[in-house]
Amino acid sequence: MTNRNLLLGRSKPSERLTREEVAALDQAAVPEPKPQPASKPEKLPGKKGGGQQRTVRRNMLKFRWSVECPGCGFKVTGEGQPRPGERLARCGRCKVVLVLGGG
Repeated sequence: MTNRNLLLGRSKPSERLTREEVAALDQAAVPEPKPQPASKPEKLPGKKGGGQQRTVRRNMLKFRWSVECPGCGFKVTGEGQPRPGERLARCGRCKVVLVLGGG
């Protein structure tokens, strides 16, 4: 048992501090850290990666969505930007085809 405690870094009962010693260490005068003056906020670097800037069209964005099946409550997920009236997905539990309602 002693070897196990030594390997795990645990102290022996004879090496532990007494309550009085722990209290004395807690009450010891610890120098408080000096308050540091407020620093200026760091400036963000301008452009990274060669400084090139490109634009993308809205239809190039890819979105991930999830919805509960109105028939059974099963969570159905998909991706893309469906339009009203388009097929979203098919429920894996009750096999209902989900279509995005108009709105």
